[in-house]
Amino acid sequence: MRAAVLFFALPLVQALACSCIGPGTPSIEAGRSAAVFAGTVLSITGPPLPILSPAAGRREILRMNRVVRLRVGEALSGATPGQEIEILTGMGGADCGFRFETGKSYFIYAYKSPDGKLGTGNCTRTAALEKATEDLEYLRSKAGTPETGRLVVHTSYPGFPVKPGTQIAAEGPDRRHLAVTNAAGDAIFESLPPGSYRAHSFADGDLEDDPRFQLGARGTQEVTLFRTLKIRGRLTTREGQAPVETDIELRSVTGEPSEVAGIGGGKYEIQLSRPGRYYLGVNLNQGATARSPYPRWFHPGTADQASATIVEFLGTPGTVNYDLTLPDPKRVRTVEGTTVKPAMLYVFDRQGRMVTQTFADERRSFQLALLAEEAYQLHAVWTGEGPETVHSAVPIEIAPGNGTMHFSIVLTQPGNSYLEKVKNRRL
Repeated sequence: MRAAVLFFALPLVQALACSCIGPGTPSIEAGRSAAVFAGTVLSITGPPLPILSPAAGRREILRMNRVVRLRVGEALSGATPGQEIEILTGMGGADCGFRFETGKSYFIYAYKSPDGKLGTGNCTRTAALEKATEDLEYLRSKAGTPETGRLVVHTSYPGFPVKPGTQIAAEGPDRRHLAVTNAAGDAIFESLPPGSYRAHSFADGDLEDDPRFQLGARGTQEVTLFRTLKIRGRLTTREGQAPVETDIELRSVTGEPSEVAGIGGGKYEIQLSRPGRYYLGVNLNQGATARSPYPRWFHPGTADQASATIVEFLGTPGTVNYDLTLPDPKRVRTVEGTTVKPAMLYVFDRQGRMVTQTFADERRSFQLALLAEEAYQLHAVWTGEGPETVHSAVPIEIAPGNGTMHFSIVLTQPGNSYLEKVKNRRL
């Protein structure tokens, strides 16, 4: 089957949505930031195509980074006045990138990536300078104060009893610091040097899940000592083989999705930190996909939820083992095609959920794996003249069927279905 789909590109206002936990107070944001300063944008550059996942055999789009160069004005930490500094951010929208403009001034909260580069985004308090009155007041209130930070370690959260008088250690860059939990179950450390820390309770000893974190200068960092139940086991097909890239999931008996573990060589481990009662299985939360083409399946090996195993966690650290044999997989088909220009391709199922994404490579070709028995919509999205402009096109309907489906996408007819889906948080 071969179809020619004609699209016409018109400039559209980017309406991509970002979903994240809102930023904290200036003190909290400073405590988890590597650099906090006011600065003016000198230049903005960015790549023409997405940066891809380095994972072998996978074509997931991770981000489209822009490099923003600024001249530092006032600084709280991690920068000096007059310094020129580069930070990374996304395109703005679904990737939570912050939209900078050349020549404008901003108040920046920057984190540091594992490779040592600074970045920021909409999930921080980064804002235009005229909207950062509270942040500037906080910065100026700290002028001349020691470059130390404050740490609050929470040991109580819903489902766990408060334990005042518990000794907590914060292992820092200089030495071990000690504090005792108060009536609210919090251990508070004042005037710690900035750097990398690990917090743990003397009552439990050193545990693998003890939090490791960065403490920024002149700010407050808050962490929680979670106790975890490790759920381990093997996942195999009926033939005894390890499945490829299939995740095993927990789902609360009250219906909320929970932790997910990827499979490596048929083995998995889930670290459960929230007390409760859970089902264990595959595709419990969103259903089958081409990556995980199995029907909803519960431990010990059933499609019947009433017959499923219930995993109960009461807050005591420990390890349990559950092996699971998968049912027969659903059929998978190939959808492939070409485009006349580089474009990102997004596929949504009948419930409006995005099930996969890729992009037309340097040869303007793409290939997708989809479930043969399901109907989908294929959306093409591409950038315009500037890095801020995104175009979307009328979606292609993909009906259920067997065999490979081919498309030749010309991108000449307007539409904004994809942008509306993202704006409505249906990803």
